[in-house]
Amino acid sequence: SSSSGSSSSNSSGSSDSSGSSTDQKTATALPSVLFGTNGSMALCCALALSRASNHPVARAMVEAAGTPDVCIASVSDFEQVPGMGMHGVVALHCLKLLRMPAHVFFGGADFVLDRLQPGGQAHAALAEHVAAASRSSALQSFVAIIPCGADASAEPLVLVALSFEDCVAEGAARAVAMLRAGGSGVPPLHVAMLTGDRASVAEQVAASLGIETFIADMSPKDKLRFVSGELACAQGARSEALDSSLDKAAPWHTPFGLLMMGDGINDAPALAAAHVGVAVADCVGDLVAAVADVVVLNGRGTSNLPLLMRVAHKTKAVVVQNVVLALASMVVAALPTLVGLFPLWLAVMLHEGATLLVVLNSLRLLLDDVPCHSAKGM
Repeated sequence: SSSSGSSSSNSSGSSDSSGSSTDQKTATALPSVLFGTNGSMALCCALALSRASNHPVARAMVEAAGTPDVCIASVSDFEQVPGMGMHGVVALHCLKLLRMPAHVFFGGADFVLDRLQPGGQAHAALAEHVAAASRSSALQSFVAIIPCGADASAEPLVLVALSFEDCVAEGAARAVAMLRAGGSGVPPLHVAMLTGDRASVAEQVAASLGIETFIADMSPKDKLRFVSGELACAQGARSEALDSSLDKAAPWHTPFGLLMMGDGINDAPALAAAHVGVAVADCVGDLVAAVADVVVLNGRGTSNLPLLMRVAHKTKAVVVQNVVLALASMVVAALPTLVGLFPLWLAVMLHEGATLLVVLNSLRLLLDDVPCHSAKGM
């Protein structure tokens, strides 16, 4: 999400979703088999790939599986394509489902469609399903299993559709309202949501968060272009990188700074480009955390932003106070000493006393003034 002169609550995913503003994804229905018959095999393969990823959809799959030994599988040649999906060669060793390795593709409709034979039955079934579900508020991901060594015209063994719902994080809507209202030394911020989800999904999430500006169906490159355009505007120049569709979707342009919050690898380029990048990660070793300026590890995402903004502004004020105090001590202690008005020992004591005051003033930042009712959502 980006904020400062403007704030934009961002998204991620195999099929991108507004992960930094939502708590988690949950499977909402039994898998729908679009081609083939063995839906259990597709679920086990998707679970095997999910264990190798930290994407919100992957985490939802792992959490839904329950016990870690539900499906024993080996995965090789794993690849995660930011904003699209994941692929790997999977061999299952349970339930006699898939003893021979096969290519498994798990991700959005476009990612899976590109792996299917145009004109084939599976390709047609997937395209028909996507058209029928275009107005659904559920996030759709798809699993296709193609035998290793199969020719280009071969149909997949099975093609399955999975449905997920975004659960809005507790305190996220309150945090967005606080960002837009400002206060405690923080100016009111513009808030926008950038997501790779379909417009119907993005509209539902944005409405639940109280966000008026949102842009759906964004690829990682689109998010980077949006951020780059806003940064160019902040520097007094409009970026030609913004095409007309993105320009119309963002009627505001910040003359100040831009903060971007994201929780997926597909957010990494935009996080690195923003004035301030805030990553929501499971650990500091995540790739998205490596490019961010701030890493949120408590899983609360957007709910942390009001506290983060308040602490940032308070820190800036304390730094200014400390610089003024240090300069004042130099003027008061050093200049009179140079002309012989103060003895050296007094100048040293005044200097060290000013240093102690600077330290004590800085310690005020450790005093958390978050109200109890607000802290619960942070």
